[in-house]
Amino acid sequence: MRFRRLASLWVLLIISAPAMADEPSWQKSVTSFLQRHADPAYQNIEVSIRNADTAALYFNACSQPLLSFTHRPDKVLGRVVLKASCEASAQRPLFLQVDVSASASYWVTARAIAAEQNLTAADVKLVTGDLRKLPQDVLLAEHVSLQSLTSNWSLRRSINAGAALTESLLNRTNVINYGDMITVHYAGHGFHVEQQAKALNQGAIGDIIRVQLQNRKTLNVKVVGENKAEVAK
Repeated sequence: MRFRRLASLWVLLIISAPAMADEPSWQKSVTSFLQRHADPAYQNIEVSIRNADTAALYFNACSQPLLSFTHRPDKVLGRVVLKASCEASAQRPLFLQVDVSASASYWVTARAIAAEQNLTAADVKLVTGDLRKLPQDVLLAEHVSLQSLTSNWSLRRSINAGAALTESLLNRTNVINYGDMITVHYAGHGFHVEQQAKALNQGAIGDIIRVQLQNRKTLNVKVVGENKAEVAK
């Protein structure tokens, strides 16, 4: 009986070993390439290569192929096509069909909100989830802070609690309009100067706009509040 238990355990180990083996180095190279080009906000990036068998043969014949995008996507997510080229041989390029999944923290409504209402901290919350199930323009926490969200945005239409917030759902609230006279702050080591300027663009908090100084020169500034800006760095 003990021999049978040991034999069963040995068979189990043999069956499990391939599943526990590390992914091949060429697949790690593909994953690493996509991770380098993915949005820094992405978490738990996973890569699935559809033509993996063909890719394995290609990479075995070319140990260090060059990877590139056939067309650089706006976001490294979902279906992505990569080109593998082997400079060391006359092999033709191989096109990899890759599915990329990732999660991230993004903003959703904490309660039902009426149209045209300005967002407050009580209206929104952060959740983390699979980005493939969300609209392309979902607002990620890495890109939009709570301060920006509650300063610059209002809803275009009414939405229910738990809805993902996207750029298409929201209107940006401009705090500076074209032609406004605004105060531009200059700050440095041991000094602080303010000067009046004319806005040549409209902008919300965090936007970079151009202004015209009193000496007629133009300058790029960052909007920091209503009719207030600081020199853009």
